[in-house]
Amino acid sequence: MPVTFPCPIHADREEVRSPAYFWDNRVRAESPQVIVQRTISGEAFFASGSGRTLVGTGQAMLFTHREDSAYGYPEGGTEPLVLEFVSMQPGAGLRELFDAVRGEFGSVVRMDSGGEAARWLTALRRALNGRAPVGWRMGEACFRLLLAIRAEQQDLREAEDPVVTLRRRLEEDFRQPIQIKQVADECGRTREHLIRSFRARYGCTPGAFLHRLRMEHAARLFLDSRLPLQAVAQRCGYVHARSFARAFKSHFGHPPPSR
Repeated sequence: MPVTFPCPIHADREEVRSPAYFWDNRVRAESPQVIVQRTISGEAFFASGSGRTLVGTGQAMLFTHREDSAYGYPEGGTEPLVLEFVSMQPGAGLRELFDAVRGEFGSVVRMDSGGEAARWLTALRRALNGRAPVGWRMGEACFRLLLAIRAEQQDLREAEDPVVTLRRRLEEDFRQPIQIKQVADECGRTREHLIRSFRARYGCTPGAFLHRLRMEHAARLFLDSRLPLQAVAQRCGYVHARSFARAFKSHFGHPPPSR
């Protein structure tokens, strides 16, 4: 059985101002295509069994023909909706990737105008409207669009994850005093909940993780520099050389080198 090659079928940029712009995907006559549609400005809506969601500037909707979903210009809307989209033939693994992205992140995703995903979508639209030859490069661009969407959603998820936020703060600021309660307050969590979540994720408490970061940095400083003990202690987040020396011996089993 021949393998169908993934490629863009149709793409365009449109401006609409009326609820007459409405599509019911259940009755679309086209073959089962996968579509990515980005809102450039204004708002659209996307409706499915999961409910109705507004798709505003900086967002995109993912859907297929012949599925139980619909989209269009919202009732009561006052601003023009400017959008761009690309319909793709889902061959050779493209549909599987599309379903995986939608299964993990939903049918409405972030797609900022300056991001890689938006650039791939615009490039596909311009290439198709410019009658570029349909070949493996166009198929590759379809995959890159979906991969960029997935990567951007993963980055957003990590940025909003309080446990990842705490780990990043520890890694970046381990030389300074760090108040876990402050990080917890910023993330809308209690200190105790954040500590439990961190331990479940990484197998150690934030304090133990911070201690390891500081000791690893201290070992590099002793190896690569001739700094005195007090200077190494301060660069590792300790005010006093004595407390630093105790922590170093507890971690490595021997006292720090004498300078």
